Amino acid sequence: MKAEEHQLLIMMFARQSQLIQMLINLLKSKEIIQADDLQAFDFSVRADTDTSAALLLGMANQYYAFGRELGLDLPGAKPPSPDEMKSI
Repeated sequence: MKAEEHQLLIMMFARQSQLIQMLINLLKSKEIIQADDLQAFDFSVRADTDTSAALLLGMANQYYAFGRELGLDLPGAKPPSPDEMKSI
């Protein structure tokens, strides 16, 4: 894996972490959740395969977009289709 590809992965994980933290902070500020609620909700999200597939497809699209911004030639050249994502 090239240094640029590692940079791409780090960018993806950083963006994902930012969005997750923003949501957690929002829910805590509205007193909707407490810190110990997160494990139970994590399980429920993973159990919802349709939502998980949609999130995976969105992340794949963002991955390829970021890769293009970095000038990378990524294998596949396009994100997988929604049907391909469901099989992952």
